[in-house]
Amino acid sequence: MNYSTPLEWKSEAWWRNRPRDERLHHMHIPKRIYENMDGWHHCPHKKELPNMFIQGPSGCGKSLIAASTLKHLVSEHSASGRWIEADDYIEMIKDSFSNDGELPEMYSSPHVVKYIKGVFDVVVIDGLGEERLTEFASHELGSIIRKRYDKQKTTIITSRLSIQDIKNRYGSRLANPLADFDHEVMRGKR
Repeated sequence: MNYSTPLEWKSEAWWRNRPRDERLHHMHIPKRIYENMDGWHHCPHKKELPNMFIQGPSGCGKSLIAASTLKHLVSEHSASGRWIEADDYIEMIKDSFSNDGELPEMYSSPHVVKYIKGVFDVVVIDGLGEERLTEFASHELGSIIRKRYDKQKTTIITSRLSIQDIKNRYGSRLANPLADFDHEVMRGKR
């Protein structure tokens, strides 16, 4: 079944109460990762949804574990969720500036940036540190991580960078909340 993303604003409860298949559809996990998720299952056995920072070299399975965790939380815990690449998030922010704070039609919803900032229960930010480093990118990524952290919204971040590298690259505004995240360091290939 094909579900379209609503164009009008929807609340946290609306997203959470969508049917399981619709919530899975709206995650936007890239097809290349989604198809490889069978057999992978990682979910902390906690009632609350933890923040996670998954660090490791390219190709070691960081994105696969993040996607599997997102899928599990959305399907088994009735959470709402979204996948976003760090560099795509920066592009979304830029595109929203020229459209009165809403995204153009090429995006799934004009409100997706607002949903990512504080409505979705779980957001995966994939590839932190792979975007072009600018003051703007640093500010916006720091802002989203801090906002979600302050609102106690679950965020899963994948990166090739260590927390110290992130602190050096972006500053403590972005690195400080990561100190409270569950931290997984992956080594080598899958």
